[in-house]
Amino acid sequence: RAARDLLDAMNYRATTSAAMKQMTANMPAAMRNGAEASIRNNPKLSEKEKAAKLAEVDKMVPQAVAGVTKVLEDPKLADEMMAEVVPLYARYFTADEMKQLATFYRTPIGKKSLQVMPQLIRSRVPWRRDR
Repeated sequence: RAARDLLDAMNYRATTSAAMKQMTANMPAAMRNGAEASIRNNPKLSEKEKAAKLAEVDKMVPQAVAGVTKVLEDPKLADEMMAEVVPLYARYFTADEMKQLATFYRTPIGKKSLQVMPQLIRSRVPWRRDR
């Protein structure tokens, strides 16, 4: 019960939903870029074959994205994720600690920390090589 209250205080469902939407928005470019790099770096393919493969990718990406989006937008996914997350929190935090965290996340600074954390993670940090 304490873990579910903590997830509620963290606005877990909305946060998860927003993350899924962001992932879905970035997915077509990520899929296309990954496939393109693989095709372009394949020394066994001629330029004509590479162009044909890229055309195939352009047809397949929207279908793949649609399939993944359907899974990510399924309301049952949030329930399944919560069912997995609750025992994780219970493993690492006592009920009292989770209550303290929930209280914190309901304060203005706690709410702000939840809003800012994704930005911090996406920010330029020394250990990320892709930035």
